[in-house]
Amino acid sequence: MRVVASTCQIILCLALTAGSQTWAAQAELGAVLQGHLRQLSGHRSRVTGYPGAATAATQIEAHLRAAGSDAVYHRSFHVPVPIDLGASIMIAGATHQLHVMWPNMARTSTTGGEGVEGRLVYLTGTGTVQIDAVDLQGAIVLLDYNSADDWVRVFDAGAAAVIFLAVDDVDVTEAAHRTDGARHFLSASADMPRFYAEVAVARRLRQVTPVPVARLTGRMDWLDAQGTTLVAVVQGADPNLQQEAVVIASYYDAISPVPALAPGADQASGVAVWLELARRLLQQPPARTVILVAAPGHFQGLAGMRNFVDMLRQREAGTAAATPLQNRLEGLRIRTVLGLDLSSRGATVALQQAGAPYRVRTVRPTLFHRVEDLAERYEAARLAGEPILGGALKPLAVRRDIGRMPEPIPVDGAVASLAGFLGLTMVTAGDSRPLFDSPADHFDKVDVAGLTRQAGFVLSLLPALLDDPEADWQPARAKDSYGVLTGRFVTWGAGAFEPDAPVPGALVRVRSLQHVLAGVRPDILAITAADGSYELRGLEARTLYLKPVDLEAYAADRESGRLHTVVDRGAASAVTHPSRVLMDHNEEERTLVGFRVRPIVLPDLFDPRSLLTLDHARLLDGETDADLQRFGLTLPATAAVIKKDGYYDGAGPRKERVGVFFVPPERPVKVVMTSGGLGVGQRLLLLGGGAGDPFGAGLGPAAAPIVTGLAQRVAVDLTELNQQRLDNLQSHGITSQPLRQLHERSRRLAQRNGTQREAWSLAARAHRAIAALVTDAVTGVLFVLLMLLPFSVFAERLLFESKNVHRQVGGAALLFLLAFGVLRYSHPAFDLTLYPLVVLVGFLILALSIVVTTIGMGRLNDQLQRSVSVVVARHRTESRRTAMVGRAFLLGVAQMRRRPMRTLLTCATLLLLTFCLVSFTSVQSTARFHMTPMTKEGGAGNDAVLLRRPGWAGLVGAVPDYLGLSIGVVAAPRFWYEKPGLVR
Repeated sequence: MRVVASTCQIILCLALTAGSQTWAAQAELGAVLQGHLRQLSGHRSRVTGYPGAATAATQIEAHLRAAGSDAVYHRSFHVPVPIDLGASIMIAGATHQLHVMWPNMARTSTTGGEGVEGRLVYLTGTGTVQIDAVDLQGAIVLLDYNSADDWVRVFDAGAAAVIFLAVDDVDVTEAAHRTDGARHFLSASADMPRFYAEVAVARRLRQVTPVPVARLTGRMDWLDAQGTTLVAVVQGADPNLQQEAVVIASYYDAISPVPALAPGADQASGVAVWLELARRLLQQPPARTVILVAAPGHFQGLAGMRNFVDMLRQREAGTAAATPLQNRLEGLRIRTVLGLDLSSRGATVALQQAGAPYRVRTVRPTLFHRVEDLAERYEAARLAGEPILGGALKPLAVRRDIGRMPEPIPVDGAVASLAGFLGLTMVTAGDSRPLFDSPADHFDKVDVAGLTRQAGFVLSLLPALLDDPEADWQPARAKDSYGVLTGRFVTWGAGAFEPDAPVPGALVRVRSLQHVLAGVRPDILAITAADGSYELRGLEARTLYLKPVDLEAYAADRESGRLHTVVDRGAASAVTHPSRVLMDHNEEERTLVGFRVRPIVLPDLFDPRSLLTLDHARLLDGETDADLQRFGLTLPATAAVIKKDGYYDGAGPRKERVGVFFVPPERPVKVVMTSGGLGVGQRLLLLGGGAGDPFGAGLGPAAAPIVTGLAQRVAVDLTELNQQRLDNLQSHGITSQPLRQLHERSRRLAQRNGTQREAWSLAARAHRAIAALVTDAVTGVLFVLLMLLPFSVFAERLLFESKNVHRQVGGAALLFLLAFGVLRYSHPAFDLTLYPLVVLVGFLILALSIVVTTIGMGRLNDQLQRSVSVVVARHRTESRRTAMVGRAFLLGVAQMRRRPMRTLLTCATLLLLTFCLVSFTSVQSTARFHMTPMTKEGGAGNDAVLLRRPGWAGLVGAVPDYLGLSIGVVAAPRFWYEKPGLVR
């Protein structure tokens, strides 16, 4: 008994000793990670191109050398980055320092030398109601950082600039969440200057407002910033396996909507674990050779990894330039790239193959078998069987559930997969990364314990895999789908026959349809050289279900920030120099042709009738109403556009509803917009008119870049046009009382504050109904003309009874023209058309087409009957019923003059039938609005209603805002990461 007790005590002591050792190791690992995070997040900004990124590279190199690396190689590349050159606001002689926000694509918030001057207004608890109640014309508006996209409504109300104020009295994940940051800049190059005030400055600005006069200045330039990728090589210890090399990579840069404030503490989680892994591998080399890569530019469309993988491609093709790094990699077989993309707020790690932002076909690698075995051992030994590894691994049900991502996260391994290598990435699962892409991503907000848990698993798994002789790190290389697009951006020179004048310093963009994915700006960018040339590397090419990419190019004035040259998307240029490219080869070339422009910004393209964002536009010359021959535009990437041209969908594009048009500087412009797959209809009309001006003169060259009060201006233009058309119809005897009532209601609402969007909706409905009324009138005329054809023939038989065929045809034609002349001056439909004779010409073309088709079909049937064999023909009757009926009908017509009473009765019967047909088809359509109160019976009832589109298609993000405003309730959006089961 005593022996058993002693044995139990020994086992307990051993377990406690092992547990204490494990806890001590975890605590030591946590302290190491904490030191790395504190050091890397000690910079103001680690955005590539800012001083903090260069300092972080120096610190990482020092760590590698201290761990025993004999050489750290540098590989430099360039990537366009917006550089904050300073901003401030002057109030009563006192200057307060600000920071420039991330630009709306190519348009930065540069204010020019004179800056922006206006009243300083602070809006709290913003919403459409409060914005509409305050006069913001020309004002500089202060908004809390967590005000979502209210800043767009502020510009729609006439604001000249917006300053976001840091919020310090609420939880940081609510005050500076990543989703708020994503909504503070646009994918369209809208001229909307925005700035950011840190906590201390924000407090002072709140205290001094309102201020009658304040002056705001700021400048930000797109520059071709240099990034430095650090590479260290750990020589393998096994002579039989040291020729097999594995790339283990991470990124060390950060991102924020305020580029000058990007400490990126949580964003440094991956590189912190990478540094500890590098130290252990350098001190105890594994069997295989390891290439350690730390790259910047991750948040600029994975630019750093694109550059490194491009070097691996060139190395495989034998075209890489001779460098010390290339010499060091000589003789190594590189087939796998493994990335570390970790964050601290998750408890599990997912192993991804390929991934966003590319779509590449993958085959499950045999390496996953060893990963599963080692993961199960670790989970059994360290976590009591609790799973920590997720992904497309066995057991599938468990691993996939814990490896799900809240949204697509662009990863470095995806670039390697695009180039045909095995691209893997270890990503933290179940973490929404709230402080990624946030100016508040500080060290004290990092969950070091959660990161330590993940790091313990990664640091156990990877060395074991690198030492495992059965692990297959060298799969056959797949198809290389890494695309390179080159070209030039040029304009038409004076007297040139071809566009040949280069546009240097322009920003060229491959639009990705998502302006941000988990902090990453997925657009691939380049800045043109002195000769206008550009090079875009890392595009998706030669893949399954390949979609064409859209190219955009913008040239701006450095001093003012205004865009002056963009790509021409007119009808002629779309044929000769299209900006859409299908990357069906690894290398493509495209010349972009631009022209001088002025921007027109429409701040809210949400259609209140269809509950969709308008995504089709037609630009007209304000003087001639003809389509513009040269124009450019950037419209929101709606769900329909993403389904047609892209791969990823989400809440992001449904939140953005700002459109920008680029038109010739000297021409007035009218805008017509609609939505839908075919782009048919007129849901938005911006004519530049006003009271008493139904057709307008367009938005002239002197107009402001932003069309403020858009809903009211559209409602006024529509009501004035509807008034003119209703008056025109009434002058010709066509009236509709329901339409008149609908029009008067929209007119009254257009004059009230806060009801302009409802007025727009009703005016658009009336506009469509009026157009349908005119169409019905013209359709009725066509029906009458169709009836005139046989009556002309009958009248000729009745009145003239000509014996000659030519005279019969001539008489019938003469009677038809006489009847048409009577209709022309008696029926109002002809006065409603611009060219009445076109109705006659169109009808005759239609009638003759039917006749020719009938004759052709008859001849064809004759030929087919003649081709039938004799045996078959014996069993067929020779009767031709159609011909017999026609002959009998013509015989009856020929007897009309001899039988006047029967003719009279037949004509009367036909007239009565026609009258009955017209009467029964004259149906008026009206809209009736029903409101059903939600009553509670017996103490129970419905507390909410669900509004959705057919097929569970996504709603535009503006729907909850405007729905709650219109009926006075709180509207909460709901999201599904997967489609509901009933529509799968």
